[in-house]
Amino acid sequence: LIELPVAFLYLRFKKIEEKSRILLTVAIVNVISVPIVWTVFNPVPIVWTVFIWVVPIWYVPLNDLAILLGEIFAVAFEGCCVSYFNKKEMTLKSAMLMSLLMNLASAIIGGIVLMFLVG
Repeated sequence: LIELPVAFLYLRFKKIEEKSRILLTVAIVNVISVPIVWTVFNPVPIVWTVFIWVVPIWYVPLNDLAILLGEIFAVAFEGCCVSYFNKKEMTLKSAMLMSLLMNLASAIIGGIVLMFLVG
């Protein structure tokens, strides 16, 4: 929900004419990448739960590392896919920058929403 408007604004700012195909690619790639990030890069995998419970001080570094790795994966995967399927409209550099901005906005807004929900 957050990344698509950011992509639209980026494409408008860069004056890229063929927005609809790129935005469709962004939507499809997000449908693929979000479940991967949430399952593979889960900050507290079920396998680690007992270990973290026994040594709780390790939870924070593992949590931060999982989030960081998940975001790096999302930026790289989404940027490469958008560039690959829209070679005529976007360079890899431009697609990676757009992906970075989309994921940064998503992480910031998602973090703010989470703070309000958790308290």
